[in-house]
Amino acid sequence: MVQKPSSSNSKAEIIRCNYLEKSINDQRIIKGISFSIYSNCLNWIVGKNGCGKSTLVKILAGLLEQDSGELTYASKEIAVLLEYDCLDTRMSGLDNIYFFMELQEQKEFSSKLKYYATILDIFDDLERSVAEYSKGMKRKLSILIILLCNAEIIILDEPFSGLDNNIRERLIQELYNEDRWIVVVDHELRSFNKRDNVIIMDNGKVVENNCVEYKEDLLSSGT
Repeated sequence: MVQKPSSSNSKAEIIRCNYLEKSINDQRIIKGISFSIYSNCLNWIVGKNGCGKSTLVKILAGLLEQDSGELTYASKEIAVLLEYDCLDTRMSGLDNIYFFMELQEQKEFSSKLKYYATILDIFDDLERSVAEYSKGMKRKLSILIILLCNAEIIILDEPFSGLDNNIRERLIQELYNEDRWIVVVDHELRSFNKRDNVIIMDNGKVVENNCVEYKEDLLSSGT
């Protein structure tokens, strides 16, 4: 089992993937990939559309089971933002938040709500019906709901879709400030922070896996 980091400053493996394979409808989507997700950095999984990123996200989140290979976690408290928005357009943005928080039995989130909603520039729209939201606003609301979760591991699949550059940069800076473990899945290569863990996928394979300034490995053998 992957162990939790011993301090807030240590960088350690929180998810380890070994030789994952996944086929869907006889098509091999994930092709024997191995990589690690680390604490105290942003973890990026980057690749063009169709390279297998979203299938991998579902495997990491436990929504799909790999055909073979091994996954080990420091925590199974995972919240995932999928590539599509799972919102009820019959309700307001605020009612969607209350609905999802009740499902997750999380009651103490009001103090965070205004903070994250302001960063995402959606606070003034929360009373409006989601049916009136643009694509970008729906994405903001979905991100807000995920950030309000108490999960230790946050996986964000294409979070920047429909967001303008200013909101995107504010969100990235906020993710650096989070004391949780963050995985961002994106189709766009960008200038990364030197401490980022960048995993580049192509055609179902990991073609580059680089974690700069990796400090310590806190793994134990076991399940």
